[in-house]
Amino acid sequence: MDWRLQLLRQARLYGPDGASVELDRKTAALLAYLSLEGPSSRSRIAGLLWPDSGDARARANLRQALSRLRRLAGGPLVESGDPLRLAARAEVDVLRLQTSAFAGAPVETPFRDRILPDCEFPDCPELSDWLAASSDDLRRLVLSAWEAEADRLERLGEARAALDRAQRALALDSFSERAHRRVIRLHYLLGDRSAALGSYERCRQVLAEELGVEPLPETRELARLVERGALPTAAGREGPEIPVSVLRPPRIVGRERELARMEAAWNAGRIVFLAGPAGIGKSRLALDFAASKGAVLVVESRPGDVRVPYASQSRGVRQVLSSYPDVVLPDWVRRELSRMIPELARGEAPIPRLGDRGGRLRFYQAQVELLRLLRGSRPVLFVDDLQFCDPDSGEIGHFMFSNHPVDGEEGAIRPIITFRPAELAAPLAESVRQLVAADLAEVVELQPLDQDAVTELLRELELSDLAEHGAALSGAAGGNPALLLELVRNSILEGWPARPVPLPRELLRSRFARLSASALRLAQVAAVAGELLSPDLAASVLGRDPLDLAEAWRELEEAQILRGNRFSLDMLQEALLSDLPRPLVAHVHRRIASFLEQSGADPTSIALHWQGAGDTDRAAPYLLVKAEPVTPG
Repeated sequence: MDWRLQLLRQARLYGPDGASVELDRKTAALLAYLSLEGPSSRSRIAGLLWPDSGDARARANLRQALSRLRRLAGGPLVESGDPLRLAARAEVDVLRLQTSAFAGAPVETPFRDRILPDCEFPDCPELSDWLAASSDDLRRLVLSAWEAEADRLERLGEARAALDRAQRALALDSFSERAHRRVIRLHYLLGDRSAALGSYERCRQVLAEELGVEPLPETRELARLVERGALPTAAGREGPEIPVSVLRPPRIVGRERELARMEAAWNAGRIVFLAGPAGIGKSRLALDFAASKGAVLVVESRPGDVRVPYASQSRGVRQVLSSYPDVVLPDWVRRELSRMIPELARGEAPIPRLGDRGGRLRFYQAQVELLRLLRGSRPVLFVDDLQFCDPDSGEIGHFMFSNHPVDGEEGAIRPIITFRPAELAAPLAESVRQLVAADLAEVVELQPLDQDAVTELLRELELSDLAEHGAALSGAAGGNPALLLELVRNSILEGWPARPVPLPRELLRSRFARLSASALRLAQVAAVAGELLSPDLAASVLGRDPLDLAEAWRELEEAQILRGNRFSLDMLQEALLSDLPRPLVAHVHRRIASFLEQSGADPTSIALHWQGAGDTDRAAPYLLVKAEPVTPG
C-alpha cells in the first residue's frame, strides 16, 4: 500500500515514507465516503459536501478539493473520472477494522464510537446523517465481533480473557442487557460475586436513568442467582416457546374481496398478479390459492438478479427441469436453453451468438415450448418477487405470456405472480400494463388489513395477553400482517409488560440482538448468499469447518430466522443487508464468488457475486452476450 488513511482518530494521511499530513474536514469526508460507499458520481459527492452551493459551484469546489488532495498525496489517491473511486493502493483503517471484525477478530483500534470523531458537519446535514449511520453500522459490527470472541473464550474456559472482550462490547453498547448479563456472569464465574452484583447495579442505573425502565426479568433473575450463589456454569438459550399459530396463522383473514377477484380472474383464464409492499401477505395468499388449484411450481427472482442478464429466467428453467426430470426437450429447445444452462450443451460445439432478430426470436420461442411441454402435468406456476427480475428475463416473460395464453390449450400452465409496485422497474411495470390492457392479466392489489381484520387475526392466535395489547400492536404494524406477527413474537420473547411496542425497524434489529454472535455472523453470510447458502459455502466464507456451524445454524432455525437455507421473512434478509457496510458486503460477495468458482457452480450465480464484489472483470466471462432486443409478437 502506498498510502494509509486514518479516519477513526484525527483524520490524517500517511505517505509511503511514513510522513503524515492532517486532512481538513471535507477532504476527510470525501475520502471516508469513497472508502465506505465505493465508486460515487461527482454530482453525488459535490451535493453532499456543498449542499447550499449551486451545482456548478459545488462541482468547482470538488475539482479544487481533488487538486489539493493530489498535491498533498503526491499522486492520484482518488482516481479521476466519473464516478470517482479511491485508488486500490490505499489502506483505510475503517475498512481494516470492518474486515477484521467480520472475520471475528477486530484489530486493536482507538474506535471512539464515531468515524471522523473530530469533525462536525452542521452545514452538510445529509453528510452528517450518513456519517452517523455509517458509524452506527461500524459500532454494531465491532460489538458483534467482541461478543463472538467473548463467547468463544468462555466456551474454552478462558473466563478472564472473555471478560475483557465482554467489557469492550459493553463499552460500545451500554443499553444492551445481553452485554450486561455476559459481564455479570463472567465476573461470577471468576469468583468475584461483588463485582458481578456491582455490574448488575450499573446495568439497573443505566436503564433507569437513560430509558426509564427496569431490567428484563431474565436480567433480574441472573442477579438473584448471583446473590444466592446458584448461577449455572453456562448460559443456555432458554426462553418462551413461540406458539405455532404465531409462526404460521391457521388461516388467512381479511382477504375475502381479493380472493374473489383472484378466483374470477383465474376462471377467465387471466394471469393473476398480486401486488403490495413487503410483508403484506402476497406470498402466503398466492401459495394458498395456487395449492387449491393443483400442483405448484415455485420460481422466484432474488435480490441481485437485476445485475446479471437472464439470472431470473435461468433459475426458473433450472427449477422446471429439476421438478420435471422426465420432460424430453427437443434438440432445438435444448440447444437454445443451453445459452443459459451450459450443461445442456452436452459437449457440443458452442451455439452461435444471438446476433439478429431471428436468432433472438428462436431463443424466446424455446422458452414458450418449455411451458408447452409441461401441459400434461397442469402445474400452477407461482412466480415470486417479480420486482427483483433482471430486464432480459422480464422481456422473455412478457414474450412467453403474450404468446402462450393461459387458457389457449388444454392443460396449459397457469401463472400467479407477485411483486412490490414501488420497487418494480419501469419496463416490467409497462409489461404488466400491456398484459392487463390485452385482457391477459389482472392485478389484485393487497392493502393493509383494516382494524376488523387485525382483530380477527389476533383472535386466531389464541393468546390471552393479546386482548390488552391488541390496539398497540395493530397501530405499530400499520395493518402489515408480517410486522404484526413479528411484533407479537417479539412481545412473547421480551415479556408483554416489560417494554413498549418497538417500531418495525427496531423490531427487526431486536430479533438479531437476541442471537449469539456466531449465529449473527452466519445470518449475515446467509443474507448475502441468498438461495445459494449451504454449510460448505458458509464455512468457506467464514473460514470454519462446516460442522462448527451446526450450533449457529440450529440457533437461526430455532429463532425462526432461517428455514433450511432460506430466510423466513424477506424483510429479515433485507434488514441484515441494509445494516452491513457496503465494503463488507463486497468482501462476502468476493468470497462467495471464489467458492462458487472452485465448486463449478452455475455461471450466472458466479457472475452475480463477482458483480456484487464490484469486480466486473471477473464477472465478464460468466455473463451471456446480449443481442439487440426482439419485439415480442
